[in-house]
This record gives sequence, C-alpha cells and structure tokens, in this order.
Amino acid sequence: MESDEAATGPILGDTPYNPVPAGAEGGYFSAPDGTRLRYGLFPTSRSPCRGTVLILAGRLSFIEKYYEAIGTFTGLGYHVAMPDLRGQGGSQRGLDHPQKHFVRSFDDYVKDLAAFMDGIVARRLSGPFHMFGHSAGALAGLLAEPALRHRLLAMVHVAPVLMQPTMGLKAARLAAGILSTAGLGSLYTSNGRRRRRPFEGNRLTSDRTRFERTEELAENFPHLAIGGPTIGYLRSVVGAVDAVNKDSFRAAFRTPTLFIGAAKDEIVSTPAIAAYAKRLPGAEFVAIDDALHDLPQERDIHRSRMFEAVDAFFARHTHSMA
Repeated sequence: MESDEAATGPILGDTPYNPVPAGAEGGYFSAPDGTRLRYGLFPTSRSPCRGTVLILAGRLSFIEKYYEAIGTFTGLGYHVAMPDLRGQGGSQRGLDHPQKHFVRSFDDYVKDLAAFMDGIVARRLSGPFHMFGHSAGALAGLLAEPALRHRLLAMVHVAPVLMQPTMGLKAARLAAGILSTAGLGSLYTSNGRRRRRPFEGNRLTSDRTRFERTEELAENFPHLAIGGPTIGYLRSVVGAVDAVNKDSFRAAFRTPTLFIGAAKDEIVSTPAIAAYAKRLPGAEFVAIDDALHDLPQERDIHRSRMFEAVDAFFARHTHSMA
C-alpha cells in the first residue's frame, strides 16, 4: 500500500525548540478499514546504514515527542519509521470527540502495523528491520509479532503494559466488559480532557526539560494531544494483555526480544515484565536503576543506558544473521 499523501513540512510539527529531523518525510496512509493514519520516515546520513527501527509510542504520545529519540537512532546508523497509532497524535480518532482515547481492539493496531510495514516501510527503507516499542505501543508491538515476524529481526519493548493475572486484572476485565456491553465504552475512565500537567509529582520522568518540552508540544499542536482513556480503550488493553499471556501465543513466539523495565516505574509493573520475559522463549530482560516509566524521555544517565542496551541487542542479532 502506497502512501495516499506524502509531503514534508506541515504534516510534521516543527518548532525552534524541537525541529524536524533532517531529511524527514511525513505522510498519511489508509489502514485496511479506511482509518487515516499519519507516519514519519527519517533516514540516517551514516554509511553504511544498519537497518531500520520501527518505533511504536505509548498512549498520549505522537511523532513530534520522539524527535530526540529518532535522532539518537539515526545517529547510530538506523533509518526510523514511526506511525501515530490510531486514536492518537495525527492519526484519525476512534470517536467524534478528539480528546477521548478509544480503540475498538488492539487487533486493529496489528492490522495497521502490517499494512504500514508491507506497504510503506519495506518498500521505502532498507533492512534489517527492528522494532522499538514503549508502554502501550510495546503491548501493540508484542501482539503484532505473529503478523510481523517475517519482517522483523529483533524487537525491544520498554516498560510494556503487562499485568500478571491478578484480582485487579480480573476486576478491570469484568468492569470494562459490562460497561462496554451496556453502551458506555465511549465514557472516560479517568482524567477527562487534557490539561497541562506540572512537572512536580509526575510519574513519567525525572527530567524537567524533556517533560516541559512534551507539555509545550501538546499546547503548540493541540490537535495531536488526547485526554484520558475511555472504557472501550481499557477493554482493548485488557484484551491484548490476555492475548499475549496465552500459552499458545508464547509457545509460537519466534522473534528475539529484549524487555527493558524502569526500576521505579509507577505506571506499569516492572516485576510483571520480568516475569513475562522469563516465560517467553528466547526473551531477555534488563532493568534501568532509578528510572521512571518514560525512559525515552528520562534523564541522560537512564536514557543512555537504555539506548546502549537497545543498540547492543540489535547489533548482536544483526551479526548473528550475517
């Protein structure tokens, strides 16, 4: 599938404090169900090119927030491809209300990613292809492994949304299912419309500059920002967590995967991530000491350790292919 629109400039937000990376191209493509999705392609200037990294961001995120991380990857010699997942960023929303974060099912993400990889990334950028997912984006990427394994050499998932089978998960599944069936899936679960957040007390990053940059981006480009999750979104998350925890899913898993946890994460369970990695064939796990959830936006000391682990993992599997 070719891009139905491609251009530089307005599609990707550009500000003096967060400039568009050199050589970037923004565009849109149509998902299999017709949903309009935004993407960015970012070439490396290094030679030889070491392949391409597909970035899947978490909830609330958008391409512009990742310019710095994209620059890190291109500086290491990788091309980067990044879509805004449906329902957020510059991609089409699941409801008429643009602030409400709604996704019918994470299976839609899987179909979107397969279309993006086969129709755009594999045609435009060179392999080997790797995946880098964060938070809810990491969960989507994990679920997409069966559909993408023919394309991917290795995956890294940072602070993925993974929950161990507990009473809390069972309660969330039951409540989300009942409320969605009752036609209340479009209601917020919490938070409501987006508001500017203070750095003090945030649970995402200990880096004030990067935190404030994200807040400025959301205010400068309000059409990219979303508010709280809906009941329908919660139901889709629980469904995806259930799917990747099935014995049959883990037994069939093939792509080498590194899981990275933040030792002081208060958003997702790092022990649950470590436990999941132990149960997944061939998977590895590393924790970044003292780091909070949003590792790509963390302080240099934590961020550098994460990227060193990612680059080493990708390099090791690239060399094993040779």
